[in-house]
Amino acid sequence: MDEEERNYCFLILLLSRVGLPKLRDLFIKKWDSAGGFVSWKDCRQNGTDLLTKFTPLNYEKPKVQSGDTTTWDLSLFVKALLNSRPPFVPSSKKGLVAGLKCLKETRNKLCHSPNGKIENSEFCNLKSDVCNALTQVGATSKDFKKLKKDVDHQPLNELLSLVKHCASQDEEILKQIDAIKQGQEEIKQGQSDLQQGQQEIKQGQSGLQHGQQELKQGQSDLQQGQQEIKQGQSGLQQGQEEIKQGQSGLQQGQQEIKQGQSGLQQEIKQGHSDLQQEIKQGQSGLQHEIKQSQSGLQQGQQEILKAIKFQDKESISKSSNLSCEDVLSYSKRLKTSTKAQTEFQPKLLASHDVPSTRTDDIFTNLMIQREWKPLKRVELLSRRRHLQNYNKPSVKHQIDKCQDIFINPDHYESNPKSILVIGKPGIGKSLFCQRLSRDWADDVLFHKSPDVSRVAADDFDFVFLMTFRQLNLYGDEKFNFCEVLNHCSVVDDHANINEHLFEYIIGHPEKVLFILDGYDEYSNRASILQCPFEQKYENNPRLQMPVAALISKLLRKKIFKNAVVMVTSRPTAADELGGIHMDAVVEIAGFSVEQVKEFISKYFKSKKEEVKIAARDHIMNNENLLSIAHIPVLCHLMCFCLEWHIENGTEKCFPATITELYSEVVEIFEDCCKTIHRASKEKSTVKKLTDLAAAMFMEGKLIFDQRDVERFHLTCPETGNLQSFGLLTCGPAFRVRPSKMTRHYCFSHLTLYEYFAALGFVNSGIIPTLEAGDGKEMVLKFCAGLFSGVEDGERLMEEMISPYCCCKHGMLVAKCLREYGDKEFGVKIIEKYHTQFSTEKGVLFQNELPLIDSSDWIALVYFLDLVSQFYKGLVDHAIESFCINGLNIDVHQVSSSVIKQFADSLKNDGCPLTFLSINLTLFSNCSSHHILECLFPALPSTHITALHLSGRFTNEGISSLSDVLPSTHITTLHLGGLFTNEGMSSLSNVLPSTHITTLHLFSGRFIGEGISSLSDVLPSTHITTLHLASGGFTDEGISSLSNVLPSTHITTLHLDGEFTDEGISSLSNVLPSTHITTLSLSNYIIMYMYYSSSYFTDKGLLTLGEVLPSTSINSLSLGSSAITERGIDQLRKSAPACNIIIIEDNSLGW
Repeated sequence: MDEEERNYCFLILLLSRVGLPKLRDLFIKKWDSAGGFVSWKDCRQNGTDLLTKFTPLNYEKPKVQSGDTTTWDLSLFVKALLNSRPPFVPSSKKGLVAGLKCLKETRNKLCHSPNGKIENSEFCNLKSDVCNALTQVGATSKDFKKLKKDVDHQPLNELLSLVKHCASQDEEILKQIDAIKQGQEEIKQGQSDLQQGQQEIKQGQSGLQHGQQELKQGQSDLQQGQQEIKQGQSGLQQGQEEIKQGQSGLQQGQQEIKQGQSGLQQEIKQGHSDLQQEIKQGQSGLQHEIKQSQSGLQQGQQEILKAIKFQDKESISKSSNLSCEDVLSYSKRLKTSTKAQTEFQPKLLASHDVPSTRTDDIFTNLMIQREWKPLKRVELLSRRRHLQNYNKPSVKHQIDKCQDIFINPDHYESNPKSILVIGKPGIGKSLFCQRLSRDWADDVLFHKSPDVSRVAADDFDFVFLMTFRQLNLYGDEKFNFCEVLNHCSVVDDHANINEHLFEYIIGHPEKVLFILDGYDEYSNRASILQCPFEQKYENNPRLQMPVAALISKLLRKKIFKNAVVMVTSRPTAADELGGIHMDAVVEIAGFSVEQVKEFISKYFKSKKEEVKIAARDHIMNNENLLSIAHIPVLCHLMCFCLEWHIENGTEKCFPATITELYSEVVEIFEDCCKTIHRASKEKSTVKKLTDLAAAMFMEGKLIFDQRDVERFHLTCPETGNLQSFGLLTCGPAFRVRPSKMTRHYCFSHLTLYEYFAALGFVNSGIIPTLEAGDGKEMVLKFCAGLFSGVEDGERLMEEMISPYCCCKHGMLVAKCLREYGDKEFGVKIIEKYHTQFSTEKGVLFQNELPLIDSSDWIALVYFLDLVSQFYKGLVDHAIESFCINGLNIDVHQVSSSVIKQFADSLKNDGCPLTFLSINLTLFSNCSSHHILECLFPALPSTHITALHLSGRFTNEGISSLSDVLPSTHITTLHLGGLFTNEGMSSLSNVLPSTHITTLHLFSGRFIGEGISSLSDVLPSTHITTLHLASGGFTDEGISSLSNVLPSTHITTLHLDGEFTDEGISSLSNVLPSTHITTLSLSNYIIMYMYYSSSYFTDKGLLTLGEVLPSTSINSLSLGSSAITERGIDQLRKSAPACNIIIIEDNSLGW
């Protein structure tokens, strides 16, 4: 192991062996000192409590939920300390906060180290920073010295094992250590292979030396032969005669010389051949071993190549000759075009001589919030319950500035690349998109954001705003993405995209923001959602394909992967996008009360101050108008109508319902047309427009062309008037070819479209069958409002609403009746259909009726008043058989004025309600303040005898209720919520003065002291049925209750909590002295909500069985995961006359 790897291991051990224990001690110390929950013991209860203060990532949630901090990694400790609500380490402790962030950042750096090495220069800085940070959490120099000693003297294998053991809680670090080990093994193997190759080279060199020796020996033999030749020649000179005599001997000698030379040449050749063969073998072996030793390096290079190939295909585009100046130049042209195309808004129903208003002048900030996701996990819930998720503004998730939707609030996570923006009709989604585009064009999109440094490259080079209305026009024709962009409404002739620029966009998608506005208005949504449709085409934006396929690929990140895509939609259609991953979901919740004031001020800024004040007061002091005004488009309409009434001195006639408001708009339009053209024929313009809207509505066309306009005989002057007045929008213009433009029409807002369609249906006298939901509800409401001014309107109204007179659609009927506005007719509907508006148990409309906003409350109050008026006129025998007697509501949003109206309805002498259940939903943005202030004081004047309260009710709510309980007729009280011993004490103080005979209390927060305060007063109450359920209900609470049970009137007792056999024993001792006939004992609340391990067992059943025959109990219910069949059988044998029921976990009545 080299020094750089040892540096890496040192830092890992510094964080794991020193940092983790110190962070764990710090966290537990902070938790225990914060109070409010049980002390930290690494149990599931601790984890459950922590989840109420801290929201981990999905993969971290099981660790947090377990409560076992010995399994947490360093990153999770830091997040829990800094990101809890409120944080355990406040921002005021800057040194500690900085230290914690340093530890997390260092840990992330080490986890993502490419080679498990830290250079010496970088190591010194990191070591210093980490040591300083660890000192902040309690580490000492002694810890650092001991660690350094271990690292410096540990052998390689032992050091890696030590690191792996100390970092066992951090999976990412373990992967890095395993990679280092694997690398070391590969290096060892490579060195071994290299040594073997060197050995073979040595063997080859030895063979070469042997061959050279054989060559020398051959040369020696050659020299010897030459010497013999010389001797022969000498003999020849000495005696020529002997030559003649010895020719045969000479010939024989010559033959021997030839044989010697032949042998010498053969030996030399053989020596060369052997030498070359051995050299080749040595070289081949050496090359083979070198290849094997380089295998790890080659494999790494292959992985890098794979990673490069895996990058977005769009980035491998043909090279462009665009310079930075070219890109900047086009960006400026696009910004100029965007500003020009979005500068003016079609002024919704503005005066005829001022056709439009500037976007910058009229735009008012909206309430926007994060984390608005469909409930995919609860598919069995109704569509309306799904929509509740889109209509619950949350203060803690509210976004202060528009641009913040592009920035992840968690600074440790990357910014979102796909964003879904949802909002109901008229909420301002389109204007919001245009404002974002203009902010980018003005270079102020991230100008004032404190997190501007977290936006990649500081800003987008290009922002393209496209509307789905526009995309509808393409139909099934095929285009490439460049052609779609060039048809974009913000792209004018000076901002067309050429081939080189398009290639730049493909290669740099991270510099692009695509805004797609109005998904709900797209007619081909099914093709976007179907994977097989877009999979028919390649993931290449250069290729031509249906526009729906291009948009589907864009949303699925198959093209322009790193671009930011923002989609807007109504909630109903946004639900469909659940199958396509979105990094972030935000909701536009409309105007707050303060923003309504701001909008009114902006609208009337050019008017006199007294006009502005009169307009503001008229809207702000009328709850009905204020509830409508949170929708920007309706607020705009009201301002226009109010401006007209004020200027004409007719403020008292100002409309109060949506239908009246739109009808007023039509009348003003007709008056304006008469004033301008002085021709009565202009009145027919509205009739033509309503026929057009009704036809387009039935055909499902949001955009229509010149042929549709001509089909309904609308002339050019008439369409011009409609555009000037803000009812119709002409455009945007679409390019069929570079040189040819075509124009299309649409209503300036969907609600106008729906109003004129309804007006067309009413004028024709034929109301089509419309299914409730899917955007049809608004049309039905408009029809109801319009019927009030039509001859034979009652008949038409009843024909329209009769299919919806049932529990499921009861709220729709209530809204239609209120819009119709004839109470006498409403009473007739109640008389005829009242049996269809309640459940079998008499609950109005449905169980858990969701009340989303003020309009729901107002409709419910109106319907209740109709029911009360009808009920008041019934004779005695009819009253007894009247089916409506209860109301079960889920409260999502409520104001003091509407809850006061609701309370007044309950106080009505004719109100038949005796049962009221209110669930203040845990995810709503409203508190219980309005209910405490307006509803509870009214209870003594109502006929309510059974009251159920659950959800976000706290001690304050229980205290306020307790103040009025003695004056009410309530005999059955169910309380579930967040109250503690304090709330129990408030209730206990008044119980003896009430008429309550049945009491159900469910809360995870009251414990022994609360049970004790209740037990003290039970003998003085009228209570015969008592149900107590709490995670804090232990053996101590059972003991307190058992001491007083013989002195009470209780005959039915249900106990659910964290009691054990000891508690069962305390209860068994007194049961023979009580009046109890029905007993239920369960541990399921703590098993499924608090993850405790305290249960009663067969031992408790044995104790109970001994006294059961001596009691009055004839029905016994038991629920515990620790009792067995054997224990139950023994209990049944002890009390054969008692009906013993085993409670299943899905049959609990919490």
